[in-house]
Amino acid sequence: ALHGATGSPPWLLPLVEAPLPDGCQAADGAPQYTAESLSRLLSAISRDLDAAIGGRPLRRSVAQLVESIRLATEALVWGERHDGTFFDIFCERQALAGFVAALLAPGAPQVVRVQLLQSLSILVQNARRDTSFYYLLSGGHINTLLAGQPDLRDEE
Repeated sequence: ALHGATGSPPWLLPLVEAPLPDGCQAADGAPQYTAESLSRLLSAISRDLDAAIGGRPLRRSVAQLVESIRLATEALVWGERHDGTFFDIFCERQALAGFVAALLAPGAPQVVRVQLLQSLSILVQNARRDTSFYYLLSGGHINTLLAGQPDLRDEE
């Protein structure tokens, strides 16, 4: 299981405790994976990444943004195994383009860029469906990232 503090690989553990957006947590506090909660989560991430790219203040804290990206990644990995519509939502929201743009944006907080890079790596490694793998590697997003020379000085 990829979710839960005890079973998560270290790269999926939260950097700090931050409350999850509404609808992303079950009553017992465990993450819940629904298409609706993933859609809301990706919308919130997109708004904050757009703000970071544009040099505007984030609507939520950096810690909440990092945790939201981590949770979305976890949900997408779960979806690859259980519900293909999750990755469809990721595609419809054009989240990959937003992730890459934020990775290349000098104004994006370093901890957010580290989480985005880790998330992209996790998504590529866990792509099970041909369509997911094709989407991640086509469309020029990864080429844009590599050609854009992201700031990778952080050892994480």
